Amino acid sequence: MIYFMGAFVFIFGLFIGSFLNVCIYRIPKKKSIVSPPSTCPECGTRIKWYDLFPVLSFLILKGKCRSCKVKISPRYMMVELLTGLLFLACFALFGLSGQFLAYIVFTGILITITFTDIDEMIIPDSIMIFGVITGILFVVLGFVPEAGASIKESLLAGLFGMLAGAGPLIIINLLTLLFIKKAGVGGGDMKLMGVAGIYLGATKVLFALVLGVVIAGIFSVISLKNKKKNDDEAKSGTLKLHEIPFGPYLAVACFVSMLYGKQIVDWYLSFY
Repeated sequence: MIYFMGAFVFIFGLFIGSFLNVCIYRIPKKKSIVSPPSTCPECGTRIKWYDLFPVLSFLILKGKCRSCKVKISPRYMMVELLTGLLFLACFALFGLSGQFLAYIVFTGILITITFTDIDEMIIPDSIMIFGVITGILFVVLGFVPEAGASIKESLLAGLFGMLAGAGPLIIINLLTLLFIKKAGVGGGDMKLMGVAGIYLGATKVLFALVLGVVIAGIFSVISLKNKKKNDDEAKSGTLKLHEIPFGPYLAVACFVSMLYGKQIVDWYLSFY
């Protein structure tokens, strides 16, 4: 039975991933995610219902549009597979529970903002508003472990988590504006960590913030090895080395913290 449910969760995640692809493409362009129906981005032909099955349709069509035969980016399939696998990871740890429901919604948010930030250097406000509304709802329902014994306590815990997530980035931004006259952190990143604080609570969101900085630092060091190669591009203005989307690193850190943050923090504190 457990394997059947796991397979169902994975397939459900594939279909949600297909929907997230629509969100990733349309939301930054301020287009409706409901209508018009999905079309080929190249020829504009409406995609038939039998070509909308996640992963399977991509493989059957060999990654090409049925009408114009233009290649479709494999990233669409990658997002679908990623969503299915991450949903399955949530199911493996939390089972079919309220916490599982809350966390797959948050996972969907993290996947969406990861790719909108990579593509457009933006974390859309509409996604963050959705995150705040659903996060507060799950806190009130007691679906997140940081919820209190009463609605009032739960809301206070959510507010405290929001402040813990966004507060440090707000302070960093104020300091960079004061001393170098430039924002050090994007507004979307601050909003993301505020939403993450509602879902994760103060302790786990602070761990996620630290982990996100570490991950970003590692990738930045790796990218410095290519500095010589990129110098000419940077000087010509075609590459802006300082504009690094922070959202994807924070998203990865939030997901890790969501699954294992408490265990990692408890393990670390055990040394003291």
